[in-house]
Amino acid sequence: MIRALLLLLPAAIAAAAPLYGPVETVQAGGAPLQALGYSVPAWCDWNGDNLPDLLVGEGGGAFPNSRIRLYLNQGAPGAPLFGACTYLQAGGGDLISPGSG
Repeated sequence: MIRALLLLLPAAIAAAAPLYGPVETVQAGGAPLQALGYSVPAWCDWNGDNLPDLLVGEGGGAFPNSRIRLYLNQGAPGAPLFGACTYLQAGGGDLISPGSG
């Protein structure tokens, strides 16, 4: 019985394996987006235009007081297009996030 289950295991694993498309580099302002330190990207509709915008933290580790970059999506549904970044603002200045998250 156990031997029969072990013989079926490779097929079950292959059937559950995720399928990925080709590797793509996110572009911003016509160049590959560069992330600093241990940056964590997040998608959200920041400006309410029903397009996912990109938020990217700057840092961790060597960047104890990190800013958060905002890339507004200027493209179309399914075809994002990002320009230059701006920084999230709070209290009249750049919003600072501790490097530990």
